Amino acid sequence: MNHKHILEKTSTLLIALAVIVIASGIYVGIELTKKPQYAFAAVKRQDITQVVTSNGTVQAAEDVTLAFQKTGIVSAVYAKVGDRVSKGKVLAQLDTKDANAALQAAKANYDKIVNGATGPEVDVAKAAVESAQVAYNNAQNTYQVTKQQQNIAVSNALSAMLNSGLAAIPSATNGSSITITVSGVYTGAQQGSDKVTVGASGGGYTYSVSGLDSADGQITRGVPIAIGKNGLFLTFSSTGTININDTWEIDIPNTQASTYLTNYNAYQAALQTQSQALTAAQSAVDSAKAALDQAQAALNLKLAAARPEDIAAAQAALLAAQNVYTDSLIVAPFDGTVTRMDAQVGQNASAGQALAAMVSNQKFEVDLQLSELDAARIKAGDAAKVTLAAYGTGTQFDATVASVDLSATQAGATSYYKAVLQFNNDDSRIKSGMAASVTIMDETHNAALVVPKSSIIQKQDGSYVILDDGNGKTEQRKVQTGISDQNNIEITSGLNEGDRVAVFGN
Repeated sequence: MNHKHILEKTSTLLIALAVIVIASGIYVGIELTKKPQYAFAAVKRQDITQVVTSNGTVQAAEDVTLAFQKTGIVSAVYAKVGDRVSKGKVLAQLDTKDANAALQAAKANYDKIVNGATGPEVDVAKAAVESAQVAYNNAQNTYQVTKQQQNIAVSNALSAMLNSGLAAIPSATNGSSITITVSGVYTGAQQGSDKVTVGASGGGYTYSVSGLDSADGQITRGVPIAIGKNGLFLTFSSTGTININDTWEIDIPNTQASTYLTNYNAYQAALQTQSQALTAAQSAVDSAKAALDQAQAALNLKLAAARPEDIAAAQAALLAAQNVYTDSLIVAPFDGTVTRMDAQVGQNASAGQALAAMVSNQKFEVDLQLSELDAARIKAGDAAKVTLAAYGTGTQFDATVASVDLSATQAGATSYYKAVLQFNNDDSRIKSGMAASVTIMDETHNAALVVPKSSIIQKQDGSYVILDDGNGKTEQRKVQTGISDQNNIEITSGLNEGDRVAVFGN
């Protein structure tokens, strides 16, 4: 009994464990099949400024070498050694004809997009629409006239073919010697035949017609008799005998007539001409309609307000043209004194070749070591904010990028690009050797589409986001990105304002 009791308890325990294991498996399975839960952020439009952050050390101000950022022929030199110059003064420049033309074109395009079309431009576009509308109306009228003319030509050719040598042919079994003459013009459109049968009624003779026409009546010899409503007449000859139930056949058309083949070919030619003429007329209508639609679209574009994405694209093109132009200039990055000027008019200057130097009116600068990526993002003249460890992040000092090396400095296994910042103002709190944190403001895009940086998923073939489709589902969407700041990144294509994307982390 004890053994049996133990076995029963063991069995019960095993069953309970099995139930727990199965239930756990089901729960785990359910948990594994649950869809991931995302936090979403809306795609919004705002200004975004690309920044570069770095750490450096305050140093006593030294000469800063200056160079053109592109290769070219020096066209002018505006400063000499010993000149005291203000920030922004052009010290020397390359030949800028092409760069200036491209800059003016980009500026004109930007202004045109932002300001919209001028009154005269709108008037020209409206006139183009009116002209296109007249051309379209004329093409439609021409089509209708062509259609009417061709229908008449085909109808006439068909009539000529159907009326080719119409004749009443007696049956081979006829005993009558009377003849029947066919006259009039067949006005029907169907091909076929009429059968004429003669009979007797009282003291005279009768006729009946069946086939394309339907008629019957008393025969009056020598007088044309209308048969049906298709324009044909029969005349029974004044002489000759009539046998009851004799028949005659009128084929329409009479393919045995001498004129039939000529008229048939003319009819086929008329059909072909009709097809070609209508095709050409319809093509003219279609072309005129396309021209009208194009003119209307051009007018609508001039009347419509500029889209934010068009403004952003024009702004980016303008900024690129400005950069190309400024790369042709050596500009004083700060207030100071020119200590070197080697540039000469007519000289072929290379990009990065040190041709000038300045010393700041200020006492201190900050030296930075930047990666290749960060060095490519900034340029001399960019504004910067500096915080010093001694005073905390709440105290900021204004500074300006004075120079950025174009070639890397090798330091063991690594390389870096040296950048120098000059403080904009003297401040007794700034001391040599202080640790500095720097934020450089580079490029700004206005009214850009932005998303949180954490929403971007990098893959081998590009950048993606997880997009909420609005129906409780998500999809991965490939996007093109632009500049970024500390929190957000610009989206140049792939998303629209108001879309919701998943965000990850902080």
